[in-house]
Amino acid sequence: MPKLTSLSRSLNTALFRAVLVALLILVGISLVAYKGAIEKQIYRDSQFISELVFSRFFTLMSQGAPADTIQHELEQLYDEDLDVSYEVLRSNLVSRQFGGEAELTERQTLQLRQHDFFQHSGMKLTYLRPLLFDERCLQCHIGIESGELAGALAITSPIPSLKLPFRYLIWGVAMIVALTLVSTLLILSHHARRHIIHPVERISGKMKQINDHTDLAEMKRDSWPIQEFDSLEAAFHSQHKKLLNAYQALQQRAELDPLTGAYNRFRFDDLLENALARAQRQQEPLSLVMLDLDHFKQINDAQGHNVGDMVLKRLARQLSKVIRSTDHLVRLGGDEFLLITEGCTRGQTSTLFERLRESLDVAEANNPIGCHIEFSVGVAEYPLDTTSKQELIKTADGRMYAHKLSRRAQRGA
Repeated sequence: MPKLTSLSRSLNTALFRAVLVALLILVGISLVAYKGAIEKQIYRDSQFISELVFSRFFTLMSQGAPADTIQHELEQLYDEDLDVSYEVLRSNLVSRQFGGEAELTERQTLQLRQHDFFQHSGMKLTYLRPLLFDERCLQCHIGIESGELAGALAITSPIPSLKLPFRYLIWGVAMIVALTLVSTLLILSHHARRHIIHPVERISGKMKQINDHTDLAEMKRDSWPIQEFDSLEAAFHSQHKKLLNAYQALQQRAELDPLTGAYNRFRFDDLLENALARAQRQQEPLSLVMLDLDHFKQINDAQGHNVGDMVLKRLARQLSKVIRSTDHLVRLGGDEFLLITEGCTRGQTSTLFERLRESLDVAEANNPIGCHIEFSVGVAEYPLDTTSKQELIKTADGRMYAHKLSRRAQRGA
């Protein structure tokens, strides 16, 4: 089970996470934006500076100035205030013609033949712009075509020393505020949806389920990390469990006879209608058995109602033992019982009564209640006798009374 936390603490945690995520996003975006702004500024400044440097170098080279003089002129361009350095890197063509080692790597040479680019080294940013031979250079450089790579101008600047225009600061602050608000709202809305709105919807749905159905059913207990909602869920399920138990007890009392445990007459109509519908659908027989105790009034009068209740309980208990689980036993009232046996013909029920009499004799021998239980029965078969529910009951009742009269006649004889 997850650790519970209060709603206020959960919201504070979500707010802290939202701000933290917003800051991380902003740091990343700021770094990318700052880098792009710096590169744009360096690129613009370097375009101008490289033209000046190239023009100055061409003038010195045209005058026949030695390499040391050219290098000295280049060093004069160093900006001590901004710690910006300038360097000319020679290509392989220049090195082969005038000696010395090439200062451009093969990878740099391939990149410079395509376009200028930036290099990063720690907190320094180096911009490399290709220097190409043109018609003016061919006066001294023999065997080289115009447009070939002569070298590169490398301008190295420390990133912290670079200053951005004021408009970048304004846009940066506006972006920080906007992204902070957006990310905070998104995370808080997600948190509210998951930990507040969803629990309320679940509990409301369960209450609606109870209101929309007449029958109460078991419900799954959900667990929530928020203490208030978990307590609300627990209270709801506790009350629902009590209501369900009360409903089931009331339903049982409404459907079952409290003395014998058999179905009562209020449940009988539904049981018989459903059984007849299945019999019609499956084209199978159904037998309705009417059973009535003999001399039950005499037992009550002579031995008392306690013994009479014990007789009814014993009959229902022993009858439940010999019938199938698919059969339905109903107490109509007094000493009258009905038995619905699906898939049985009238003739097949005769063995049932023999087993019932044997079961009652064994029960009396093992646990005597002081009287011998006798009963009369009448059986009506669907659809052999009738297809009407009322006629089926009437036929079974008539045959039961006929059986009772015949048994009295036999005893009188």
